[in-house]
Amino acid sequence: MKNVFVCIKNAFLQDVRYPCNFVFGMLTPLLSLIPLMITIQMFQRQSDLAWYLIGLIIWMYLTQIIWGNGVILKNEKQMGTLEQLFLLPKKLSFFVFSKSLYFVIKALISMIFVVLFCNFVYDSNIEVVKILCVILIGFPFYYSISIIISLFCLNVDYLFPVLQTVLGVVMIFSGMTYDISLNGKLAFLNKCNIIYQVMLLARKSSSLDFVEIFLSQESLIIILGGVISFLLMIFSINRFITKHKLLLTS
Repeated sequence: MKNVFVCIKNAFLQDVRYPCNFVFGMLTPLLSLIPLMITIQMFQRQSDLAWYLIGLIIWMYLTQIIWGNGVILKNEKQMGTLEQLFLLPKKLSFFVFSKSLYFVIKALISMIFVVLFCNFVYDSNIEVVKILCVILIGFPFYYSISIIISLFCLNVDYLFPVLQTVLGVVMIFSGMTYDISLNGKLAFLNKCNIIYQVMLLARKSSSLDFVEIFLSQESLIIILGGVISFLLMIFSINRFITKHKLLLTS
């Protein structure tokens, strides 16, 4: 645990070496959401405002994690330090976990700031603690997915277009600003869309107590999706390590 904190501290110190980038990075979610918030407030009823704001907040949090974790290994490769990681006494998976955890914490702080801003300016009455509970439930899923994306992006020449495409797909199928639920024989696909389930749970969390949040159908689906994606992440990391160790020894 001590080594994890050391890695997080080092990632933070590396980040604040460029104060302007660090500050703007923390404020980017808020600055990006303000135009959308103004538009929503102009064309939607006050009762619908919280529904839209919660969708935007969750999507922005996912965006920060996917973008932050998606470039971890790519940056190490560009700096020429990726091969050195295989020689460290700690496993590569430990390095990835520790460094990516910093981006998760940073995104979480930004999200809390955005929620408080929405409550203060728009009187949206979004319950911060309940939203954090939903984020906690969904953490294994979107964390695992972001690491898998990072492994995939390692061999991609044009990283940013790929990440933008991924984020675009996430936005379309997340139900961020509109209801994408399917009916009839296709209704089962709603339960396969974990990000949509996160959106549903976040939006209904205000009418639930904490026990009901964790025992809801959406929560169980999200947890199951998290377990599956976590196992897939472990498999991907081990496959990646085995492949590159063979390349280094050949």
